[in-house]
Amino acid sequence: MASVIASIAAVCVMTGGIGYQAAVSGAQTDSTESSVKDQNTDQQESTDGSFSEEGTTQIGTVSQMPEFTVNAVTMTVEEVYASSGDTVSKGDALFKLTDESMEAAKSDYEDAISDAENTLKTAEANLASGKLSAESTKQDADLTAQTAADSYQAQVDALDAAVEEKKEAYDEAVEQISEYQTKIDNNDYYVECAIDEKKDAVEAATTALAQAQDTLTQAQNS
Repeated sequence: MASVIASIAAVCVMTGGIGYQAAVSGAQTDSTESSVKDQNTDQQESTDGSFSEEGTTQIGTVSQMPEFTVNAVTMTVEEVYASSGDTVSKGDALFKLTDESMEAAKSDYEDAISDAENTLKTAEANLASGKLSAESTKQDADLTAQTAADSYQAQVDALDAAVEEKKEAYDEAVEQISEYQTKIDNNDYYVECAIDEKKDAVEAATTALAQAQDTLTQAQNS
């Protein structure tokens, strides 16, 4: 008689308090006392997936705790359907898990799903918030750039007006000097003081005009 080694095929949840059954591969089913086969055996697999063996057997005892772990939940075996030496096929139920084990596993998976959903919602909220923040930053930058452009243009316009004003004052002073000089040349009257005064006005206007033009040039180059 031999120990039975099979794969986990499924864990079935039965409603109405019937219980839960699972077909397992890789789990060794054994009663508290079972027969252990000598390694020198001839093992053959039939067409339906069951195994049969021939050879010399010897009696021994194998102890096994009837429980195993699925993720963080310990699954406890309530009833074993296969005995040592039984022939089993793929999909056969080997044992029954306790209702408590299945409920604990179900609760664990439900908690994991809930945590994943919350994580997804948080990520989506962060994404939406990030987009709003980026758009707000862009709008602020656009407004700042427009304000700077408007301020620059206002300064240039003011300097243009100042230059034009100084130019007009200069042209007016030159015209007045010309008129005085003409009158002197024609011996209409002699007003040396007035001529000197107008010359000073012309020099002052010329200086102011040059300063205004320098200021405008600096503003345009900045």
